[in-house]
Amino acid sequence: MFSIGAIFGGLFFLGVFYYIQNTSYVQIPSIEELKNLKVTEVSKILKKEGLQTEKFFGGGNLKLIIPESGSLVKRGRKIQIYGNQEINEGIFIPNLYGVHYLIGVDILKNLGLNVNLVKINYPGGDGRILASYPSFESTISNLEKINLLVDNGEIGGSE
Repeated sequence: MFSIGAIFGGLFFLGVFYYIQNTSYVQIPSIEELKNLKVTEVSKILKKEGLQTEKFFGGGNLKLIIPESGSLVKRGRKIQIYGNQEINEGIFIPNLYGVHYLIGVDILKNLGLNVNLVKINYPGGDGRILASYPSFESTISNLEKINLLVDNGEIGGSE
């Protein structure tokens, strides 16, 4: 009799754990669903999904969302929204530290920036972005080139 109670108690615990894990995440809507909407309307939709909009970069219709649309993220995550009309101050460079360089290059090219890669050997995961010039979270014109410092492997190479 005790073992039956323990089994039901364990199943109840697993059910509660499963419910909590699956309700604390939300999927960011795809760009195709949102592309003809203004950035302010996109912000309202994301807030209904339980996400926070950190900043708007540009105006007009939606151009890009960071993290990528379709990603599964925790509720309350801050989302950056980029519009297709540039603001006079220039283009804001998102913080891409630790992001794989192929994803970072794609994000920056979607913003209309020219990207130059500088690869160095550094401990840790290969292919991640370590720094940028001009620095992350600064504003530049779309005519400038941005340099990304990328991890190319361990110091000393593989032996």
